[in-house]
Parts: sequence; structure tokens; C-alpha cells
Amino acid sequence: MDADSWTDFAVGVAGAAAALSGPLFVTVSINLKQMLSLPRIPARAALSLILMVVPVFVAIARWYPGQPGWRSAPSCSSSLP
Repeated sequence: MDADSWTDFAVGVAGAAAALSGPLFVTVSINLKQMLSLPRIPARAALSLILMVVPVFVAIARWYPGQPGWRSAPSCSSSLP
């Protein structure tokens, strides 16, 4: 399969992850005082934000023109250093 055929998939992943991480970021920033007062919630919120933002950066790395072969492969998320 051609690496260029994965571009549409990367667009969809980046859009979905960005759409889901935006409201999560707003929720965390609005309720920051209440969240910090609870014992395990800040770590869970940070993990959720990280898990939502990582696909955005992986998709952006895929879109960047002139990538070496290892970044344009379909398994780009597993081969990033």
C-alpha cells in the first residue's frame, strides 16, 4: 500500500483527536480548583489530555512534506523515536 494513501486517514485521526481534546482541555481549565482538590483526578486528566493530543502530533508528523521513509510508513506511530 502506498504511503500517500494514508494521508486521508491521518487527516481524520488529527481532526477527531483535536475535536475531542479541545472540550477536555476547556473542562480541565474551567474546573481546575475542584480537580486539584481531589486526590487522583489531576493525573487522570493529564493522562487523558496526553492520549488525545498524541495522535494529533503523529498525524502532523505524517503530513509534514519530505519525510524520510520511516515516518511515512503506515505504522508511523510505532516507529517514532
